[in-house]
Amino acid sequence: MKKIVILLALILALGLSACGSSRTTVQEEAAAPAAVTESAEPTMPSTVPTIPEDEQKRILEENRSLWAFTDPFESPWFYTFTDLDCNGRTEVIAATTQGTGIYTYAHFYEVRADGSGIDNCYHENMEIEGPDDWPEIVRDSLPCYYDAAADRYYYVCEGVTHDGYAHQYYAWYALCLKNGVAEWEPIAYKNDNWDANGNCTTDCHDAQGNDITQADYESAVKRRFAGLQELTLSLSWTQEEIEWGYSADSSWMDEPAESADSTVEDFSAAYSSVIEKYRAAYDSGNTENLEYIWNNGISEIIGYSSGVGYALEDLDQNGIPELIIAGMGTDDFSNRMVYDLYTLENNVPVNIVTSQARSRYYIRTDNTVLFEGSGGASYSYFTVKRLNGNMLEDMESVFTNLDQDAYDTYSTGFYYQQGYSETLPSDSSIKITEEDFGKRVWEMESSVYVPTLTQIF
Repeated sequence: MKKIVILLALILALGLSACGSSRTTVQEEAAAPAAVTESAEPTMPSTVPTIPEDEQKRILEENRSLWAFTDPFESPWFYTFTDLDCNGRTEVIAATTQGTGIYTYAHFYEVRADGSGIDNCYHENMEIEGPDDWPEIVRDSLPCYYDAAADRYYYVCEGVTHDGYAHQYYAWYALCLKNGVAEWEPIAYKNDNWDANGNCTTDCHDAQGNDITQADYESAVKRRFAGLQELTLSLSWTQEEIEWGYSADSSWMDEPAESADSTVEDFSAAYSSVIEKYRAAYDSGNTENLEYIWNNGISEIIGYSSGVGYALEDLDQNGIPELIIAGMGTDDFSNRMVYDLYTLENNVPVNIVTSQARSRYYIRTDNTVLFEGSGGASYSYFTVKRLNGNMLEDMESVFTNLDQDAYDTYSTGFYYQQGYSETLPSDSSIKITEEDFGKRVWEMESSVYVPTLTQIF
């Protein structure tokens, strides 16, 4: 399985661990247990691992099948080695965040005290935001609060869930590992609800269901852990990608076309009105203000990146380059996504498509456009399109839809379709296997790229 190592090693010097344990330097290619540190050395329990750390890592690697994500339809996933309860026994957390709903799934195991294997710290009956949905834990660092009286470490994460465009849910949780069992403590909740006119209503409540203000939500963590020692947990995550393990069937694909001429005339001035709309959104701090975004006709995906840029690419080879707006400093969700795509008619910008949370567009190396859409867990659409004038024409699609049998039960059906995509089974739809569906999606996505961007903000 191909590995992209985010951070090859975390080198710990003796005496610098906030857990106070004696640690030796591990090999450079190994991901070391994370360290809890702060500027002033706290009073911490002095624990020495009964099993050397490199041996604990070997035990975890030997049991990789228990904690690795193996479903080929999962998103890329990450793992890290750490010691959350500072008991000298290493844990592995493996996590993947998926879908427009932003669901995070995780596996969590700890090395046994006698080194005979690893134990699951996270139990199937434990629910957070949804069934087995964790708060978004794949972060470089997490705030930590130490309760010396109870000898407990609390690690704070915020969970985010999107229910379509108009409903966004947030919640503060604290993760605590004790006696081999991971527990999540809910602290506060916030719900944003948008109406058809672009007006947002926000309501917040505490863990007991009592109404609180938005300011109370933002300060809920500090109030919950007031008086406790505050630290920072640094995490070193290693990214894993799916090994598809097959050769692409060339009959599914067209031959790639040559890339557009990079020396085309500079048309940026003609697109300046669009470019300035995006500059103003970032400059005014309105990248997450949906009312502002909708009123100005820009993509709501800007809330997922710290900056934005543009490129000019002649996708239909007619001598007039299209304007591509995309993120810079993006997170995984918006990586490589086209925020907005424009062309010119009589030197006036004309919008072709705009990405939204459940309808996303990507540029491919053959100058076609990939559309990915979702209507819920059972309805996904992947369509390759080509530019014709100021419109995108469907070339081929794969999609899922619920199939009903004679007993009125339902299962997911997989379909392939050439030409116009109905996104529902029709006479032109060909039933395919789940395996062929996965292959075609991979082939569609494997040629996605982002051209070199000129920074707007």
